[in-house]
Amino acid sequence: MTNPKSDLEARADLFSNVTLDAVEQARDLATRTAQQMDAGEFGIDAITRSMSQFFDIIARGSAAHFTTAIAGPCFSVGTDAIPVVEEVILEQAKDYPRQISIDKPFKDIARPDVIIPNYSVVLEPPLVVPANAKMFTLKVRLKDTQYIGRNYTAKLAFTEIGEHSLVRRDYQDVTVAL
Repeated sequence: MTNPKSDLEARADLFSNVTLDAVEQARDLATRTAQQMDAGEFGIDAITRSMSQFFDIIARGSAAHFTTAIAGPCFSVGTDAIPVVEEVILEQAKDYPRQISIDKPFKDIARPDVIIPNYSVVLEPPLVVPANAKMFTLKVRLKDTQYIGRNYTAKLAFTEIGEHSLVRRDYQDVTVAL
């Protein structure tokens, strides 16, 4: 049996590490911004990018704090207990059922260099869009908490299913807040 105090201390350390990491990221961002300003390279694009990155640091840190809190000894749910549910309007209704899969991985909208590997994303059942559907509910669950707190876009593949299917496939970009 694990000692509850040691688990609580471990969670407190994790919480502290998340805070220190966010502060360090903000400090690095401030240093880069100051260097750009000193070099005279700080225009409206740089302001927008810096603010977006700063808000991203805050959102990710807050999400990591929340995840740490609910995974700790005070709660009985784990980090993957809260899937993100999005209603997606289909660009094309088809007269056959289609299976959903990830064609191109989820990529951060604000920072395109941040890409979630497909193995860190779970699309939860049902993963089939019925025939003639105009929208569907997309359930996304992250296996890796470092990606929480961002807006992502991905390309989903919709592959025809059925006994006599012709293996028709169409694609659609989706945006989700994870």
